[in-house]
Amino acid sequence: MDISKWKNIEQLASADVARMFSGELDDNKVERILKDRSRSVEYEALFLEILYADDAIDELADDPFLLSLVEKDNKKSELSVGAGSGQPGSAHWGAWPWLLAAACLVIVVSFVLYPLGTSIDDGSISRYVTRTGEQKVVTLPDGSVVTMNTGTQLLVDMEEGNERLVILGRGEAYFDVAADPDRPFSVKLDGRVVTVLGTEFNLSKQADGFTLAVVEGVVTVHRENEPASASALDAIAEIGQEVLVKESAQRRFKAGMAARFSVEHQSLTAFRPVDMARLIDWKSGVLRFENVPFNEVIMELNRYSAKKILIQDSSLMDLNVFASINIDDISGGLSALEQALPIKVVHQFDRIHIVSPKNSK
Repeated sequence: MDISKWKNIEQLASADVARMFSGELDDNKVERILKDRSRSVEYEALFLEILYADDAIDELADDPFLLSLVEKDNKKSELSVGAGSGQPGSAHWGAWPWLLAAACLVIVVSFVLYPLGTSIDDGSISRYVTRTGEQKVVTLPDGSVVTMNTGTQLLVDMEEGNERLVILGRGEAYFDVAADPDRPFSVKLDGRVVTVLGTEFNLSKQADGFTLAVVEGVVTVHRENEPASASALDAIAEIGQEVLVKESAQRRFKAGMAARFSVEHQSLTAFRPVDMARLIDWKSGVLRFENVPFNEVIMELNRYSAKKILIQDSSLMDLNVFASINIDDISGGLSALEQALPIKVVHQFDRIHIVSPKNSK
Protein backbone atom coordinates (compact mmCIF):
# COMPACT_ATOMS: atom_id res chain seq x y z
CA MET A 1 0.00 0.00 0.00
CA ASP A 2 1.23 3.51 -0.83
CA ILE A 3 2.00 5.48 2.32
CA SER A 4 -0.11 8.42 1.12
CA LYS A 5 -3.14 6.11 0.94
CA TRP A 6 -2.33 4.84 4.44
CA LYS A 7 -2.17 8.44 5.65
CA ASN A 8 -5.62 9.11 4.17
CA ILE A 9 -7.01 6.10 6.03
CA GLU A 10 -5.34 7.37 9.21
CA GLN A 11 -6.98 10.79 8.77
CA LEU A 12 -10.39 9.18 8.26
CA ALA A 13 -9.95 7.02 11.37
CA SER A 14 -8.82 10.04 13.42
CA ALA A 15 -11.83 12.05 12.24
CA ASP A 16 -14.22 9.22 13.17
CA VAL A 17 -12.75 8.93 16.68
CA ALA A 18 -12.97 12.72 17.12
CA ARG A 19 -16.60 12.74 15.95
CA MET A 20 -17.44 9.87 18.28
CA PHE A 21 -16.34 11.87 21.33
CA SER A 22 -17.53 15.31 20.11
CA GLY A 23 -20.99 15.00 21.66
CA GLU A 24 -22.52 16.12 18.37
CA LEU A 25 -23.61 12.66 17.17
CA ASP A 26 -26.68 10.77 18.30
CA ASP A 27 -26.37 7.22 19.60
CA ASN A 28 -27.25 5.63 16.26
CA LYS A 29 -24.42 7.43 14.47
CA VAL A 30 -21.92 6.49 17.16
CA GLU A 31 -23.06 2.88 16.90
CA ARG A 32 -22.63 3.03 13.12
CA ILE A 33 -19.02 4.22 13.47
CA LEU A 34 -18.24 1.32 15.79
CA LYS A 35 -19.90 -1.22 13.52
CA ASP A 36 -18.20 0.15 10.40
CA ARG A 37 -14.72 -0.05 11.89
CA SER A 38 -14.14 -3.36 10.08
CA ARG A 39 -14.44 -1.76 6.63
CA SER A 40 -10.79 -2.75 6.08
CA VAL A 41 -7.97 -4.33 8.07
CA GLU A 42 -5.93 -1.13 7.82
CA TYR A 43 -8.79 1.13 8.92
CA GLU A 44 -9.72 -1.08 11.86
CA ALA A 45 -6.14 -1.28 13.11
CA LEU A 46 -5.68 2.50 12.90
CA PHE A 47 -9.13 3.23 14.38
CA LEU A 48 -8.48 0.99 17.38
CA GLU A 49 -4.98 2.33 17.88
CA ILE A 50 -6.15 5.96 17.86
CA LEU A 51 -9.02 5.11 20.18
CA TYR A 52 -6.62 3.25 22.47
CA ALA A 53 -4.21 6.19 22.61
CA ASP A 54 -6.93 8.82 23.10
CA ASP A 55 -6.99 10.55 26.50
CA ALA A 56 -10.75 10.03 26.66
CA ILE A 57 -10.24 6.28 26.78
CA ASP A 58 -7.73 6.72 29.62
CA GLU A 59 -10.43 8.49 31.65
CA LEU A 60 -13.15 6.02 30.71
CA ALA A 61 -10.97 3.05 31.58
CA ASP A 62 -10.96 4.14 35.23
CA ASP A 63 -14.75 4.54 35.41
CA PRO A 64 -16.19 1.79 37.70
CA PHE A 65 -19.58 1.99 36.01
CA LEU A 66 -18.04 1.59 32.57
CA LEU A 67 -15.89 -1.29 33.77
CA SER A 68 -18.99 -3.09 35.02
CA LEU A 69 -20.54 -2.65 31.59
CA VAL A 70 -17.43 -4.02 29.92
CA GLU A 71 -17.71 -7.10 32.13
CA LYS A 72 -21.34 -7.55 31.08
CA ASP A 73 -20.50 -6.93 27.44
CA ASN A 74 -17.82 -9.59 27.63
CA LYS A 75 -20.59 -12.17 27.29
CA LYS A 76 -22.18 -10.56 24.24
CA SER A 77 -21.32 -11.67 20.74
CA GLU A 78 -22.26 -8.35 19.15
CA LEU A 79 -22.85 -4.74 20.13
CA SER A 80 -25.93 -4.13 22.28
CA VAL A 81 -27.46 -0.71 22.76
CA GLY A 82 -28.85 0.02 26.22
CA ALA A 83 -31.82 2.31 26.69
CA GLY A 84 -31.02 3.44 30.22
CA SER A 85 -29.32 6.63 31.31
CA GLY A 86 -26.70 5.07 33.56
CA GLN A 87 -26.38 5.24 37.29
CA PRO A 88 -28.17 8.03 39.14
CA GLY A 89 -25.95 11.07 39.20
CA SER A 90 -23.48 9.62 36.71
CA ALA A 91 -22.24 11.42 33.62
CA HIS A 92 -23.45 8.68 31.24
CA TRP A 93 -26.45 9.02 28.97
CA GLY A 94 -28.45 7.13 26.35
CA ALA A 95 -26.59 4.32 24.63
CA TRP A 96 -23.17 5.77 25.35
CA PRO A 97 -22.26 3.46 28.27
CA TRP A 98 -22.87 0.38 26.12
CA LEU A 99 -21.18 1.86 23.07
CA LEU A 100 -18.07 2.92 24.92
CA ALA A 101 -17.95 -0.28 26.92
CA ALA A 102 -17.99 -2.18 23.65
CA ALA A 103 -15.30 0.11 22.28
CA CYS A 104 -13.06 -0.57 25.28
CA LEU A 105 -13.71 -4.30 24.99
CA VAL A 106 -12.89 -4.24 21.29
CA ILE A 107 -9.62 -2.47 22.08
CA VAL A 108 -8.53 -5.14 24.55
CA VAL A 109 -9.35 -7.99 22.17
CA SER A 110 -8.10 -6.34 19.00
CA PHE A 111 -4.70 -5.40 20.35
CA VAL A 112 -3.98 -9.08 20.80
CA LEU A 113 -4.51 -9.34 17.05
CA TYR A 114 -2.89 -6.02 16.08
CA PRO A 115 -0.18 -5.22 18.66
CA LEU A 116 1.36 -1.76 18.59
CA GLY A 117 4.40 -1.35 16.41
CA THR A 118 3.67 -4.24 14.08
CA SER A 119 3.39 -4.08 10.32
CA ILE A 120 0.04 -4.77 8.73
CA ASP A 121 0.71 -4.22 5.04
CA ASP A 122 3.10 -6.92 3.82
CA GLY A 123 5.93 -5.69 6.03
CA SER A 124 6.31 -2.32 4.29
CA ILE A 125 4.54 0.05 6.69
CA SER A 126 4.82 -0.05 10.48
CA ARG A 127 3.13 2.09 13.10
CA TYR A 128 4.52 2.81 16.56
CA VAL A 129 2.66 4.44 19.45
CA THR A 130 3.38 5.50 23.01
CA ARG A 131 0.65 6.32 25.49
CA THR A 132 0.62 9.12 28.06
CA GLY A 133 3.67 8.81 30.31
CA GLU A 134 5.22 6.02 28.21
CA GLN A 135 8.58 6.14 26.43
CA LYS A 136 9.90 3.60 23.98
CA VAL A 137 13.08 2.90 21.97
CA VAL A 138 12.52 1.48 18.48
CA THR A 139 15.19 0.13 16.11
CA LEU A 140 14.11 0.52 12.48
CA PRO A 141 14.99 -1.98 9.73
CA ASP A 142 17.78 0.29 8.42
CA GLY A 143 19.49 0.36 11.83
CA SER A 144 18.28 3.82 12.80
CA VAL A 145 17.19 4.16 16.43
CA VAL A 146 14.17 6.25 17.42
CA THR A 147 13.47 7.18 21.04
CA MET A 148 9.78 8.03 21.38
CA ASN A 149 8.51 10.35 24.08
CA THR A 150 5.07 10.33 25.70
CA GLY A 151 1.95 10.39 23.50
CA THR A 152 3.78 9.86 20.20
CA GLN A 153 2.65 8.24 16.95
CA LEU A 154 4.99 7.29 14.10
CA LEU A 155 4.25 5.80 10.69
CA VAL A 156 7.36 4.21 9.12
CA ASP A 157 8.00 3.04 5.55
CA MET A 158 11.47 1.73 4.72
CA GLU A 159 10.53 0.30 1.31
CA GLU A 160 9.10 3.22 -0.68
CA GLY A 161 11.59 3.69 -3.51
CA ASN A 162 15.01 4.67 -2.23
CA GLU A 163 13.72 6.93 0.52
CA ARG A 164 13.47 6.05 4.19
CA LEU A 165 10.23 7.72 5.26
CA VAL A 166 8.70 8.51 8.66
CA ILE A 167 5.53 10.48 9.39
CA LEU A 168 5.35 12.04 12.86
CA GLY A 169 1.62 12.10 13.57
CA ARG A 170 1.92 13.56 17.06
CA GLY A 171 4.27 13.78 20.01
CA GLU A 172 8.05 13.89 20.16
CA ALA A 173 10.91 11.67 19.05
CA TYR A 174 14.70 11.65 19.02
CA PHE A 175 16.18 10.22 15.82
CA ASP A 176 19.64 8.63 15.66
CA VAL A 177 19.79 7.99 11.91
CA ALA A 178 22.00 5.28 10.43
CA ALA A 179 24.24 6.78 7.73
CA ASP A 180 23.34 5.81 4.16
CA PRO A 181 24.32 8.35 1.46
CA ASP A 182 22.20 6.52 -1.13
CA ARG A 183 18.99 6.59 0.90
CA PRO A 184 17.88 9.89 2.45
CA PHE A 185 15.96 9.63 5.72
CA SER A 186 12.94 11.95 5.79
CA VAL A 187 10.45 12.85 8.51
CA LYS A 188 7.20 14.49 7.36
CA LEU A 189 4.97 16.69 9.53
CA ASP A 190 2.78 19.78 9.05
CA GLY A 191 3.50 20.04 5.32
CA ARG A 192 7.25 20.21 5.88
CA VAL A 193 9.97 17.57 5.60
CA VAL A 194 13.17 17.13 7.62
CA THR A 195 15.67 15.22 5.45
CA VAL A 196 19.03 13.78 6.52
CA LEU A 197 21.57 11.18 5.40
CA GLY A 198 22.84 10.28 8.87
CA THR A 199 22.63 12.42 12.00
CA GLU A 200 20.92 12.92 15.37
CA PHE A 201 18.03 15.31 15.91
CA ASN A 202 14.93 15.85 18.02
CA LEU A 203 11.46 16.66 16.67
CA SER A 204 8.57 17.78 18.85
CA LYS A 205 5.13 18.25 17.27
CA GLN A 206 2.77 20.71 18.94
CA ALA A 207 -0.79 21.75 18.06
CA ASP A 208 0.48 24.89 16.31
CA GLY A 209 3.61 23.50 14.63
CA PHE A 210 6.85 21.75 15.53
CA THR A 211 10.28 22.32 17.06
CA LEU A 212 13.50 20.87 15.62
CA ALA A 213 16.82 20.55 17.46
CA VAL A 214 19.92 19.26 15.65
CA VAL A 215 22.37 17.47 17.95
CA GLU A 216 24.81 16.02 15.41
CA GLY A 217 25.33 16.36 11.67
CA VAL A 218 23.15 18.38 9.29
CA VAL A 219 19.46 18.31 8.36
CA THR A 220 17.54 20.07 5.60
CA VAL A 221 14.05 21.49 6.15
CA HIS A 222 11.95 21.85 3.01
CA ARG A 223 8.39 21.76 1.71
CA GLU A 224 6.66 18.41 1.33
CA ASN A 225 6.16 18.85 -2.42
CA GLU A 226 9.82 19.50 -3.25
CA PRO A 227 13.02 17.44 -2.84
CA ALA A 228 15.82 18.44 -0.51
CA SER A 229 18.44 20.53 -2.32
CA ALA A 230 22.17 20.03 -1.89
CA SER A 231 22.59 23.78 -2.44
CA ALA A 232 20.27 24.87 0.38
CA LEU A 233 21.72 27.71 2.46
CA ASP A 234 22.72 27.22 6.08
CA ALA A 235 20.44 28.68 8.74
CA ILE A 236 22.50 31.06 10.87
CA ALA A 237 21.59 32.64 14.20
CA GLU A 238 23.52 33.81 17.25
CA ILE A 239 22.60 32.74 20.77
CA GLY A 240 19.50 34.66 21.80
CA GLN A 241 18.72 35.65 18.21
CA GLU A 242 15.75 34.44 16.15
CA VAL A 243 15.89 34.56 12.35
CA LEU A 244 12.78 34.22 10.19
CA VAL A 245 13.42 32.01 7.16
CA LYS A 246 11.91 33.09 3.84
CA GLU A 247 8.68 31.10 3.35
CA SER A 248 9.68 29.38 0.11
CA ALA A 249 13.31 28.77 1.07
CA GLN A 250 15.00 25.54 2.10
CA ARG A 251 17.48 25.71 4.94
CA ARG A 252 20.19 23.43 6.28
CA PHE A 253 20.52 23.24 10.05
CA LYS A 254 23.85 22.19 11.53
CA ALA A 255 24.53 20.73 14.97
CA GLY A 256 23.68 23.24 17.69
CA MET A 257 20.93 24.90 15.66
CA ALA A 258 17.17 24.66 16.18
CA ALA A 259 13.99 25.78 14.46
CA ARG A 260 10.32 26.42 15.17
CA PHE A 261 7.65 26.04 12.51
CA SER A 262 4.26 27.78 12.81
CA VAL A 263 1.34 26.13 11.02
CA GLU A 264 -0.81 29.27 11.28
CA HIS A 265 1.78 31.57 9.72
CA GLN A 266 3.52 28.88 7.64
CA SER A 267 6.78 30.32 8.92
CA LEU A 268 10.09 28.77 9.95
CA THR A 269 12.21 30.51 12.58
CA ALA A 270 15.85 29.54 13.15
CA PHE A 271 17.54 29.99 16.54
CA ARG A 272 20.53 28.77 18.53
CA PRO A 273 19.53 27.50 21.99
CA VAL A 274 21.53 28.63 24.99
CA ASP A 275 21.31 25.08 26.35
CA MET A 276 20.60 22.41 23.73
CA ALA A 277 20.49 19.72 26.43
CA ARG A 278 17.28 21.17 27.87
CA LEU A 279 15.46 20.34 24.62
CA ILE A 280 16.32 16.66 24.96
CA ASP A 281 16.40 16.21 28.75
CA TRP A 282 13.28 14.07 28.49
CA LYS A 283 15.44 11.21 27.15
CA SER A 284 17.11 10.93 30.54
CA GLY A 285 13.76 10.98 32.34
CA VAL A 286 14.15 14.46 33.81
CA LEU A 287 12.46 17.77 32.95
CA ARG A 288 14.43 20.90 33.82
CA PHE A 289 12.78 24.28 34.25
CA GLU A 290 14.80 27.46 34.72
CA ASN A 291 12.80 30.66 35.17
CA VAL A 292 9.82 29.17 33.31
CA PRO A 293 6.27 30.49 33.90
CA PHE A 294 4.21 28.13 36.05
CA ASN A 295 1.48 27.66 33.43
CA GLU A 296 4.09 26.48 30.88
CA VAL A 297 5.47 24.03 33.45
CA ILE A 298 2.00 22.57 34.01
CA MET A 299 1.41 22.31 30.26
CA GLU A 300 4.59 20.24 29.99
CA LEU A 301 3.76 18.06 33.01
CA ASN A 302 0.33 17.33 31.54
CA ARG A 303 2.04 15.52 28.67
CA TYR A 304 3.24 12.88 31.15
CA SER A 305 0.50 12.86 33.78
CA ALA A 306 -2.24 10.21 33.78
CA LYS A 307 -4.49 12.75 35.49
CA LYS A 308 -5.12 16.18 34.02
CA ILE A 309 -3.52 19.00 36.03
CA LEU A 310 -5.57 22.19 36.15
CA ILE A 311 -4.57 25.61 37.51
CA GLN A 312 -7.69 27.00 39.16
CA ASP A 313 -6.30 30.41 40.12
CA SER A 314 -5.11 32.65 37.26
CA SER A 315 -2.89 34.61 39.64
CA LEU A 316 -0.58 31.57 39.78
CA MET A 317 0.02 31.39 36.02
CA ASP A 318 3.09 33.61 35.88
CA LEU A 319 4.97 32.30 38.91
CA ASN A 320 8.61 31.69 37.96
CA VAL A 321 9.72 28.08 38.35
CA PHE A 322 13.22 26.68 38.90
CA ALA A 323 12.93 22.91 39.23
CA SER A 324 13.93 19.45 38.01
CA ILE A 325 11.13 16.89 37.88
CA ASN A 326 11.34 13.16 37.20
CA ILE A 327 9.03 12.14 34.38
CA ASP A 328 8.02 8.94 36.19
CA ASP A 329 7.11 10.82 39.39
CA ILE A 330 4.89 13.72 38.40
CA SER A 331 3.05 13.52 41.72
CA GLY A 332 6.34 13.87 43.61
CA GLY A 333 7.28 16.80 41.39
CA LEU A 334 4.03 18.56 42.22
CA SER A 335 4.69 18.01 45.93
CA ALA A 336 8.12 19.63 45.53
CA LEU A 337 6.57 22.59 43.70
CA GLU A 338 4.03 22.88 46.50
CA GLN A 339 6.90 23.33 48.96
CA ALA A 340 8.67 25.91 46.80
CA LEU A 341 5.73 27.98 45.54
CA PRO A 342 2.62 29.59 47.08
CA ILE A 343 0.33 26.87 45.73
CA LYS A 344 -1.87 24.09 47.07
CA VAL A 345 -2.14 20.79 45.17
CA VAL A 346 -5.53 19.10 45.50
CA HIS A 347 -5.76 15.50 44.25
CA GLN A 348 -9.13 14.27 43.02
CA PHE A 349 -10.29 10.99 41.51
CA ASP A 350 -9.73 11.91 37.88
CA ARG A 351 -7.72 15.15 37.98
CA ILE A 352 -5.43 17.40 40.00
CA HIS A 353 -6.37 20.96 40.88
CA ILE A 354 -3.84 23.63 41.78
CA VAL A 355 -5.16 26.52 43.83
CA SER A 356 -3.89 29.38 45.93
CA PRO A 357 -3.44 28.36 49.62
CA LYS A 358 -5.83 31.13 50.67
CA ASN A 359 -8.56 29.57 48.51
CA SER A 360 -7.96 25.95 49.52
CA LYS A 361 -10.31 25.89 52.48
